[in-house]
Amino acid sequence: MGLGPCPSRVFGYTRNFHFGTSSSCPSYSELQNQVTALKSQLDEQNKRNEERDKRLDAIMNFFSQNYQGQLPPELTMFNPAPVSDQGSVPTNTTSSGHEENHM
Repeated sequence: MGLGPCPSRVFGYTRNFHFGTSSSCPSYSELQNQVTALKSQLDEQNKRNEERDKRLDAIMNFFSQNYQGQLPPELTMFNPAPVSDQGSVPTNTTSSGHEENHM
């Protein structure tokens, strides 16, 4: 059928491959066990990294809130974001938006 040349004719490769078991090749189940063990190790390491990152964030937030003065430029990523007061109502205004004089 005119679908183009056959790969074996183009590359001249007609040998059949046999994927049998060999003493030098690990079996599929051995490879699966290795993958499972490596995934477990990776999950444990990721968990430790997340815990470490949380501790570092807490330390940096403490320093940035209690440090008098400007943080060095290399630590600007740790400056806490200003807390938004959107949605809060000032204590000295009424529901009409006019300031109330309490004196």
